[in-house]
Amino acid sequence: MGKFISAEVFEKNNGRNLSSVILAQVSGVKLTEMSGEKILNSTRDGQSACPVQVVLNGMAVFTGAPTEEPFNIDGILTGNVLGLEYYTVAATPTRYLGTGGIAARGNHPQGAPCGTVIIWTK
Repeated sequence: MGKFISAEVFEKNNGRNLSSVILAQVSGVKLTEMSGEKILNSTRDGQSACPVQVVLNGMAVFTGAPTEEPFNIDGILTGNVLGLEYYTVAATPTRYLGTGGIAARGNHPQGAPCGTVIIWTK
């Protein structure tokens, strides 16, 4: 089972960084910086950096692949978010497992090796 954050939470926090709202609501994630962009990471297995896959309105915009450009989570305005879902690796819906992410320990496509955040916007 995942964690869901409703539009009401984002409306109450309009003007705050999206990452700060997520960190306050979802346990098991932290924020790091990659090439100047704010990246969500899971704290899975105590790894220092395990980038979370980001799906925006049903399409993967960041899978965590090492060669992929980072996706700045704070580039999305909090007031534009209708809802957010966060899933650990084990709970990620099947639909989002084949998006092409690369496992932290190897080069085999696995979809969401570090978890998935799904953001729905207006």
